[in-house]
Order: sequence, then structure tokens, then C-alpha cells
Amino acid sequence: MQRDISGEYRRSVEIATRADGGDTLELSFSSELPVERAGGTMEILSHSPGDVDLSRLAGGDHPLLLNHNPDQFLGIVSSARIGSDRKGRASVKFSKSALAQEVLADCKAGIRKLCSVGYRLLREVASEVRDGREYVRYAWQPYEISIVPIPADTSVGVGRAAVEPLRRKVEIMNSPQEYDSLSPEQKRISELETISRRMGSKIPGCAEICQRAISEGTPVATIQDRLFSMLPGVNPVSRATIDFSERDMRGYSICRAVTKKLEAQRGNARFDGLERELSDEVAKQSGIVARGFFIPAQAFRSTHLAGTASLGGNIVATDLAAGSFIELLRNKAQVARLGARMLDGMVGSVVIPRQASAATAYWLTEVESTTATAATFDQLTLTPKCVTGAQVFSKQLMIQSTPGIEQLLRDDLLNILALAIDKAALSGGGGAEPTGIIGSGVTTLTVGAIPTFANIVSMESAVAAANADSGALGYLVNAATRNVLKTALKSTVSAGCGFIWENGSGGDGVLNGYKALVSNQLASNLTSGTLTSVCSSILFGDWSQLIMAQWAGLDVLVDQFTGAASREIKLYASAYVDVGVRHAAAFAHAPNCLTA
Repeated sequence: MQRDISGEYRRSVEIATRADGGDTLELSFSSELPVERAGGTMEILSHSPGDVDLSRLAGGDHPLLLNHNPDQFLGIVSSARIGSDRKGRASVKFSKSALAQEVLADCKAGIRKLCSVGYRLLREVASEVRDGREYVRYAWQPYEISIVPIPADTSVGVGRAAVEPLRRKVEIMNSPQEYDSLSPEQKRISELETISRRMGSKIPGCAEICQRAISEGTPVATIQDRLFSMLPGVNPVSRATIDFSERDMRGYSICRAVTKKLEAQRGNARFDGLERELSDEVAKQSGIVARGFFIPAQAFRSTHLAGTASLGGNIVATDLAAGSFIELLRNKAQVARLGARMLDGMVGSVVIPRQASAATAYWLTEVESTTATAATFDQLTLTPKCVTGAQVFSKQLMIQSTPGIEQLLRDDLLNILALAIDKAALSGGGGAEPTGIIGSGVTTLTVGAIPTFANIVSMESAVAAANADSGALGYLVNAATRNVLKTALKSTVSAGCGFIWENGSGGDGVLNGYKALVSNQLASNLTSGTLTSVCSSILFGDWSQLIMAQWAGLDVLVDQFTGAASREIKLYASAYVDVGVRHAAAFAHAPNCLTA
């Protein structure tokens, strides 16, 4: 795949100053220090003759800014050049304004130590592989220098960080504290960069409009309104998703990807080919940097397998209707089987509006005036949260790369994550993990004894009282609760009333006329009063109000060292998911049912 080098970038460096006693400083603004980009590629800005276009900075009148803000003018870039030490150097002259003189004094005193250069990549000059990683040299053009507070490149003092819109946005959303620490101007720039990336393919000129807005300090809302008016027509809203065609996936092998990554880590080969290209593309589209490499969601399509007669004849695996990781979760996670809404291939944060309260209607006489009321709304925000598990395989198994081994790898990598995601959806406590249903403020009912049919019905009544008794209604219990309900009669006074738990289709159960599934992810060792470690939870509700979102593919890190003595390879598999409840009143929870 051809690399996409479009966009605006920035690198921050330490101000290597030389003051002339007046208003001029000498700055070192760039170097050839490699910097990692999305997908693991190491970027090098070439400082060879002919590879740096200094035309924007060498004119003698280009502005020097504070924090890339055009409203905070500090002075001009008098000259720019590439030094004999292969570093970019500039002479800058500060204006006589109070702000400029304050910043100049801070720079001379060593209080402000950082400057940042904005640049564009022009073309790829060369590439090579070192220690299993690809290093790419680019020709480039610097176009702006600013004094900044936040560091990034260390060869000239402060690092350098490309303004990679989507990647930076996702990193922010993964760390709310980091986002909160940003200045309003940095948040504005981040949002405009994300708009540019996501809407660039839909609105001609979007990237240029957003870049101009960044330079001119235009509010985000103004650009949103402008771009909305430029949409080429009213079309159904579509979300950005990561998807590959069948042609892209033809010939993809998980075994080969793991083996290549292993050899690259040893320095014996290069992690390249289709597996590398698709991993890089997932990283680019999702904005998430892989710890190892990404396996695209489509790689988890079940395939038709054929074995030899001596190994049991021809084997055909189940062919799923859809080929994404989230679709396979439907078959492994009970919350998904009950009807949770699945959003896969997400890019950036997912914001889902929800109505918090309704407006009020009135009956009026002919001359009465109405009382104005309005519905209130809030939002459910889902952000990528990382769940990781490990699985060990023998090296001999990895080199087989047969269809059967491919299927074994797929199943094992999914199994180590599916149960963790299912449990988080039910009882996740927030923070690093999602906030599950039980912790989302759902209605709680007290049982404190062996559950009766009246208790089961009361859960439906609680949801109905909140006008939420529609949609994908169903019960979820653990195995201990099912055992109790299978032998408990609906009524002790009506002969032939039947047991509370009834058999449904496909091995599922039926409670109170609704689907009932079993999951031991619901605790069976809870305590209620004097009932110590003998109680279980029951959940009932509209499961379509549970939203499960997934980002990128499966991130796999290969560990060849831990099990080296026994010729084993440990694979760390990570998925980026989040869950949330749209309306907590759509669920009822009975946490203290005696089941032991």
C-alpha cells in the first residue's frame, strides 16, 4: 500500500539559544532523530541538500507565533538554514509588544525552553530495515515556528510530534486526564484535525478549510456549520468503519503474521507483506498504535476446513454470517445473544445522545396559555478501553500454517477476550474497564430468599413502570439460579402450575414468557444480611439498551522470550472495546437471591 503522507505535522524541540543582547535568538528547530508513527514506521526528516524546502521560512518575514496561535504574534523568522550538524536552525526576531518581550525574557532566562516547527512531508526519499523496524526518510517543508510549552523530540532538546489527527484524538480519549490538561487552543486544534480526517473524503476542500481555520483561530462550531452546508446532499448518516474487501484478505494468514513478527524481532527477517500492510492500515484508520501488530477483524471469518481421512475425515467449520470480531462475540457473550447493540470498526469516540426527561403536554381551555416545557438530553460517550489476555502456543504449531491451525489460533485468541468483555458488560466497575449494567444505576430489587415466581414478575413490573418494557427483553441468571428455578413451582397452591424455569428453543430457557440465558459471569457468592456468600444475581431488561463498541482489529504482541526454554511462544491479544447503558431504567437487578 502506498503511504499517505498528506496532512500537517509539528515537531517540538528545545530552544538552543544564542542571544545577541537584543531581540534576536538563534533556534535549533529540527534534526534527523527517528520518530515512530502509526503502524510502527520510524520517520526521519532528511536534512540532506535538496531534501528540505526552506522557501516558506527563508523569506525573512515569516511570523513567529506562540503555541501556533496566529492571534499571539511574537515576531518574525529572519532566516532559516540547515547547519553542518544536519540540524535545522533559524534566526528569529521578537517584536516590541509586551507579550513578545515577556516570552523573549523567559527564553533568555531558560524558563521557556521549547519551540515547535510545523511541516509537510513532500516525498519519500529512502527506506531501510533496522532490527526488524522500517525507517523511512522523507523530503519535507517547514512552514511555521512557534514557542510552545509541551515537549516531544530529544535530539535537539524537545521532541517532535506530528500532528496526526486521528491518532492524537484517540490517545486523548483514552486518557481523559491528558485531554483535560490541554489548553483550549490545543483542544480546538485537535478537534479541527479530527474533522479534517473524517470528513476529508466527503467534502472537497475540507482539509484546506480546517488547516486555514487552525492558522486563523476560527472556532470549531463555525467550521462545523460551514462544512455541513457544503455536504453534497442529504444522505443517511454513516459512521467511519474499518473494512477490507475479500480481495484484500485473500491469502492473509495469522500464523504467517506471527511467524514474520517473531523473525523480525530476532533480526532474521522483515515484518512485511500483506500482513504488515493490513496492520498498518488498521492503525492508520483507527488512530490506535498497536503494541505488536493488528489482525484485521475480517481475518476472523470462519473458513471451510478439510482434514485427511486418518484425522477424522472432512471437517467444515461453522461459517458465520459476518466476519468481524464483534460478530463472533455474539456467539460467545450472553449479553450479545440477549440483544445488546453492537457497533464495530469504530473510529474515535462514540457519542450517543439520549433523552433524560420528557416534555410535558397540557389540556387547555380556549383562552389559556400553555406552559413551556422542554425535554432534556444528555450523552452516552464510549471510548476505547483495552482488554488483554495471553495464550501460549508451541513454535512447532506456529510453523504449520494449515487451515486447521489458523482456525485454532482464531478461536483461542478470541476465547481469552470474549469472557472478559462479557463480564465487564455485566458488572464492570469503570475506570480502566467499562461500567457494566449493574453499576449504571439500574433498578435494584430486594429478594433475600429463594426467588419466587412473584419475584421474577416483579422485575418485569419494575421495568414496565419506567415505560421500558419493549425491545429485546430477557432474563440472565447463573447456573445456581437456574438449578433453583428448575425445581421451584410457580405457585404452592395451584396444582399443575409448572416450574418457574421452563425449557425454550435451542437449549435456552424461558422465564415469565421471556428468553432466559445462563452465564456464570453473574456472581453466585454474594452476601445479603445473614446470608453469607450464598446469594446470586438476576438481571432482566431490554438488552438493546446495552451498547457494545469495538475499535480496530485484534492487537497481538509476540513474546518469544518467556517460554524460550520450552520452545513456546506467548501471544498477548488485546481488543479495544467499551460498553454503556443508554437507559438504566430499562434494567432491573435482583442481587440477593438465595441459591445455595
